[in-house]
Amino acid sequence: MIKKTIIALMVGIGLGVTGCAQKELPEKESQAATTLHVGIEQDVFDLPYTITEVRKDLDGDGKDEMMQVVLTEGKDLGDNRYEGKCALRMIDDRGQVLQELSMDDYKILMFPKNFEIVFKDYNQDGILDFNIGYENVKDKHAYYYKFYTLMDNGQLSEMKFMNYYWIKSCYTGNSYAFPVVDDQLVSYYKIDDMYYYESYKWEKEGYYGEGKQLVSHLDYKDLDKSVIRQHLDTMEQELQLGMTRKQLIDATSESMTWLLEHQEQVDVYAFNHGLTEKDRAYRSQLLTLDSEMDDLNERFISEGIYDFKSLTREELQTKIKGIVKDEIEEYPYMSYEDYPWHVDEEDYRLAVGHCGLSKFMLLYDHQGQFVSGHTWSDNVGLPPQAVYRKKQNAFSVTPIHYGRGTGISLFGGRWFELYKGNLIPMMDYLTNGHEVPPPHISYAHVYRILNEVYSEETGDYQVTYYAGINISEEELKIGTKVTVYYKWLEDRQQFDMKKNIHDVLYEDIFYEGIEDDILSDSYKHIKSMVNSGDEFTNQNMIPLLAACGQSNKRDSILKTLRMWCLEQEDQEYYIKLIQIIDNTLKRS
Repeated sequence: MIKKTIIALMVGIGLGVTGCAQKELPEKESQAATTLHVGIEQDVFDLPYTITEVRKDLDGDGKDEMMQVVLTEGKDLGDNRYEGKCALRMIDDRGQVLQELSMDDYKILMFPKNFEIVFKDYNQDGILDFNIGYENVKDKHAYYYKFYTLMDNGQLSEMKFMNYYWIKSCYTGNSYAFPVVDDQLVSYYKIDDMYYYESYKWEKEGYYGEGKQLVSHLDYKDLDKSVIRQHLDTMEQELQLGMTRKQLIDATSESMTWLLEHQEQVDVYAFNHGLTEKDRAYRSQLLTLDSEMDDLNERFISEGIYDFKSLTREELQTKIKGIVKDEIEEYPYMSYEDYPWHVDEEDYRLAVGHCGLSKFMLLYDHQGQFVSGHTWSDNVGLPPQAVYRKKQNAFSVTPIHYGRGTGISLFGGRWFELYKGNLIPMMDYLTNGHEVPPPHISYAHVYRILNEVYSEETGDYQVTYYAGINISEEELKIGTKVTVYYKWLEDRQQFDMKKNIHDVLYEDIFYEGIEDDILSDSYKHIKSMVNSGDEFTNQNMIPLLAACGQSNKRDSILKTLRMWCLEQEDQEYYIKLIQIIDNTLKRS
């Protein structure tokens, strides 16, 4: 027999995504036990009274366990319904009670005669579990469920949901085959007009509410599941993984449009049924056409601007002007600039602006109706700037925040074109940023844009950076100039780009051998900074110089830094840096 332990956990109102339909009971993996009809006449009513009785081999040992739900105190309501205090019993072949568990928890329960109990292995341990539910008197659309399992000692035990032994659910029935998606039990409940879908993760001793969550105004039982499944199947037939944005737009069909317009329905469906790996991959690719506007919509809603896509350009402008907020540094909280854009014989207006830290590009047609958009956040209050690029009939926008974390920050710009009414990113490039790894690994990289050159005739674009070592918040003094070229391919109508921004950073800006150029161009500043004895500067100078080729200048400064390390108090830390210096000098 497989051993199973149950201990208390913490919370418990169930959620999920299947239906609240009472007749929508077992699925394929669910197993209904044989219900034994106990023939007791209506006028003969002795307590305890057996309401239903089942036999089922729960642990797979070849022997059936026999369980009864009995009325211990209560009354016959007629129509084969019984109300009162109830208990779950395990009995042997002779009818002797082996175990009795109270079911009421100070509540009066009502059950129909001979109701079916549905079995299912919810926690994937090889033992069949089951639940028994009763109707919530105050909410006729919800049931309370207790789950039971068989322990290694042959006794029944309640399965805990956080701190509780029960969950409230919109699933209805005296026993229900709750769905299990991605090895997590799912259920849902209703508060006011919203449905709360949640999943429970089994962790050795009980269910924790640390799974997925979804809040929706949709009730799963109201969804047309067959229509959703049909559109998902059609999407898989029409899409290919790895499509570009243009290819996705060209492939957009009625089914794809439906899936984009009914994302909430698909989310609720997916929560209950789960999606295949193909479903998830194709849908994730499809959602790139629309999902980026969600964050901006939430930001606008927080400012009292609802469904901004339905507003004309003038209406949105009026609402934005009506919002009064404290300024972020010297910049307004919300603002945008308007740019004309003529594409494919159509006149558009491009609004580029920000709402707090959320940046946006909103495209409107000649009638002022919303067409397409793009949004991002860079965690700074600086309003975005747009520049028109004549050769490509495109716009470049800065700043775009590509990455932020402990010791790293990457900012850049992004070019956009308009393709069949959709804003499409064309190219990303870096403008400024830094990376500060531990000194025993590498030096603190920093770069910033010095100038950019754009040719309206050829469409070529080049950016010159000052790249070097990050030693302070002051202006860069230790570094070298680096130019990155972006060639426009007229025949293919795209830039000749075979690298992403991270490859550009580590292969083109901080190219192999740049440390020698930094030492050559900034030798006087390096020597002066080392002699000043600044701790952060000297720590970062060591890995920088260690990456340089052998030279008298390099070796001289390394020896100075070695003496400085020996004078520091934390020798356990500085011994690593001394080892770097010694190993570098030995290779000379």
